[in-house]
Amino acid sequence: MFKYLTYSTVVLLLTTLPATGFSQSQDEWEDEWQEQSTAWQTINGFARLYITPWLSRSNTKKPQQRAPSAAIVRSESHVDYDFGQLEGKLDVSYNINRQSSDVSIRQLTASFNLNELTFANESFEQSWINQHALSRTAIKIGRQPLSWGTAELLFINDLFNKNWQAMFSGQTDEYLKDAQDSIKLNYFGDTFNSDFVILKSNRGDTLTTAADFHLPSQPKAIHHSPQTEYAARFYTTHQKTDYAIYFNHGQLNTPTVVARNGIAFYPHLKAIGASIVTPFSGGLFNSELATYRLKSNRNNHRYENQHSRFLLGYEREVVPRLSMGLQVYIEHDNIKESTQVELPLFDRKLVSLRINYLSIDNRWQHQAMIFHSTNHHDSYLRTVTSYRYNDNLTLSAGVNVINGMSNTFFGQLAENDNAFARITYFY
Repeated sequence: MFKYLTYSTVVLLLTTLPATGFSQSQDEWEDEWQEQSTAWQTINGFARLYITPWLSRSNTKKPQQRAPSAAIVRSESHVDYDFGQLEGKLDVSYNINRQSSDVSIRQLTASFNLNELTFANESFEQSWINQHALSRTAIKIGRQPLSWGTAELLFINDLFNKNWQAMFSGQTDEYLKDAQDSIKLNYFGDTFNSDFVILKSNRGDTLTTAADFHLPSQPKAIHHSPQTEYAARFYTTHQKTDYAIYFNHGQLNTPTVVARNGIAFYPHLKAIGASIVTPFSGGLFNSELATYRLKSNRNNHRYENQHSRFLLGYEREVVPRLSMGLQVYIEHDNIKESTQVELPLFDRKLVSLRINYLSIDNRWQHQAMIFHSTNHHDSYLRTVTSYRYNDNLTLSAGVNVINGMSNTFFGQLAENDNAFARITYFY
């Protein structure tokens, strides 16, 4: 416990250092500190007790052989400043069943606008920046969650890392987005905005494993050679309609190519896509599409696929405080080459329906969302109900129910139905 407190203290100190040079005199340092000490905005976080027992009806494993239910206490804190340059989130968790603990930096970033930088020769550098696009550019560097796109829990142009263990075990959606070490540049223009992201040695998604889930089959090994990934988004708004185009170059984040020898690989990826969101008939209509070129060439296999994804979505409030969202999702695969490769099911078609209700006093919130593939015949139901007891305490509970054949996307987790309960205290 002492080393965790020490680690937390070090991180907090690093994130609270004033943005000043160490060559300042003591009096200047004290004056600067007195000015900055009043600029603090928030120091907050939460502690959560999270329990998820299995509900599966599987006979493939005896109950005592199944992965233990999770019971985790998690705490997260972050600090903001008026000048908004540094942000850190420390994740401290303890798994009661495993009697194991973990401390990780979920987010630690430095961000700034280039036009706010101060130079020694300010008359030259600042005027030069203000005359160029750099004056409208912001930079964020460090470990940060990344996400974009318009679909709900269906990832078309959002090709950043995901934590699938979090999604299928009842954790909050914020933990579905895995933090990544990256550099993000934002440009804010008159007619369009743009984001550029560079990820060094992308480690891929956090996959479901036999340590916590019952899986019908697993590859003998997973071969992963982390590579630098590049992603870009250009977006604008015209007459209340949002438009965006996306580019990505790197690796797919899941090992979808399995060679005949049982070794899984992450295929190389080149992707381009687009999306639109617009008001329609009292609600919001969205559409998103993308095409990927997936390629994997090794000594023991060759694989190339022109993969496409397309989505139509619509959501609206049907009665006061009750909203519904519908999505239709289609995948299409055009296999160019497959030598010594085990091919999965292709051309997936799926529909999803979400129902969300918020009580009149904003204390109760209920959400149910179901996914069903009309051709692969697998499905996934996730429900959660939350009660905000007061500003500090929230109680939540729900279930994850999964069905399908073992060779389908959801069906491979069909033996992992679970319920969950969360008690969250915000401070």
